[in-house]
Amino acid sequence: MKFKPITLLCSLIASLVSAPSFSLEVSLTWYASALGNNVVTETSAGCIDRDTMWERHVIKANTWNGQWGLSGDREWTFAIFNSQRPGASLDSPEFVLDTSRLHDASGSTLDAQGNDISVTFYAIRPYEDMTARREITNISPSTTIGFFKLDAECDFY
Repeated sequence: MKFKPITLLCSLIASLVSAPSFSLEVSLTWYASALGNNVVTETSAGCIDRDTMWERHVIKANTWNGQWGLSGDREWTFAIFNSQRPGASLDSPEFVLDTSRLHDASGSTLDAQGNDISVTFYAIRPYEDMTARREITNISPSTTIGFFKLDAECDFY
């Protein structure tokens, strides 16, 4: 009976050593070109299993003086997708942000503790290599398509 915990520990170590290796989380920082680079986003992705991934977008104002840089607020919509998959730009998760959530009434992009005000979006989706981004605002009818490269490498064996 004394050796059961040691046996369990050895089994756990052996299974961890022999487990397939894959990326737990990858991140990329990018700027919203549809908003004149006034917003910075850190996008992270990771694997749930070989067919499913999660994505997280932490969005902040891109300022040097702690003040909102645009003359007004906009509704900004973006999606990250695999440009090699037909229809992916239209059926990938879409995120919509009212930029007024990135600053207070006085235009400050910092909270009372001096930290950046941020907004976070999450999604769970089928695994795919994310190679492009689509952006649009309610001010401009044109859609911006940009290069993007983030792969959580969920297709491990």
